[in-house]
Amino acid sequence: MIFGVSSWVVWLILAVVLAVVEIFTSAAIALCLAAGAVGAFVAAVAGASLEVQLVVLAITMVVSFVAIPPLMRRYQGLFRPEAESSSNMDALKGIVTQICTPASAAGHARVRIDGVSWQARTESGEPLAEGQRVQVVGYDSIVLIVKTL
Repeated sequence: MIFGVSSWVVWLILAVVLAVVEIFTSAAIALCLAAGAVGAFVAAVAGASLEVQLVVLAITMVVSFVAIPPLMRRYQGLFRPEAESSSNMDALKGIVTQICTPASAAGHARVRIDGVSWQARTESGEPLAEGQRVQVVGYDSIVLIVKTL
């Protein structure tokens, strides 16, 4: 018994609390701690002494810290740096289109891709004329970066 409560109840509550914390942080640390609490919970339900429960807790946490982060990287991509993650804007790279509205006073021309009008500019800031063919090479927020063809 821990604090007058069956130890398996304490381990179960701890595992649930840590799982909820993991949902909000997604850092895998709370998930590894929760896995350790689940291991101790199983040991408590099996009738192990508190000392054995603590040993199982420690071993399960160490194994979790070794096994869970690589699995999360592989299957969920949670540890990928933001720069490596892609967005739907990346699908526009490489598309060839033409300028439908020449550059405005702000320096942005407009192109149409799949019926959607986008602001566009070149990296160098060169003016773009109506009807000029361009290829999308990147983006800056919602402005497409194009190169002339």
